Amino acid sequence: MRPDCFADLGQVFPLGPDGLRHTPEPCQACGHKVDCLRAALATPQGAAVTRGGSRRGPAGRLAQGLARWSRLKSARARGG
Repeated sequence: MRPDCFADLGQVFPLGPDGLRHTPEPCQACGHKVDCLRAALATPQGAAVTRGGSRRGPAGRLAQGLARWSRLKSARARGG
């Protein structure tokens, strides 16, 4: 039997104060966690998180920094 929170994105993969999503401690020990997270991310709200997650928060800044570094490295290799 699945718990009441099954696939509830706000409960099983909430947005933390750091701007990133984290799986809460009680979910770590749950036998349904993998299926639950898959089901939560398959919802329209979860699909939006999947599409937009890399553009927001610290992960987005990291990706932007790596892209800038790559452009600079390429320019230096070309002698620019």
